[in-house]
Amino acid sequence: MSVIIDTNVLVRAIVQDNAEEAERAMAVLAAHEVVIPNQTFCELIWVLGRVYKLSHGELIGVVSAWSDTEGVVVDTAAVAAGLAIMKRGGDFADGIVAFEGRRMGGSVLATFDRRAARILADEGNECILV
Repeated sequence: MSVIIDTNVLVRAIVQDNAEEAERAMAVLAAHEVVIPNQTFCELIWVLGRVYKLSHGELIGVVSAWSDTEGVVVDTAAVAAGLAIMKRGGDFADGIVAFEGRRMGGSVLATFDRRAARILADEGNECILV
């Protein structure tokens, strides 16, 4: 059975700040093939960065570790796009949004985010700064 993992399960497994919930999260993760949707990764990065104060590098490490774990299914191409933007100082979610938008048939990202537009343009993506 494949289990789709919600953000709160990953958070408990990673930060171990609630022993009972962490144990239950780890048991589910160990017992099943795990599917981590892109939205879960986006939320995970937000929570770990804002609430638990993980650094940009630590966040890259967390996503990389989970996406490289055997028995974990991720949208490899989308995660790679998000990580590429993160590694250039941007946000994972911006990379995911641009990637998924292109995959859905869009060609130009419209954003107010100057940093995201610059990084994405440097990666060869057309952007409109609104």
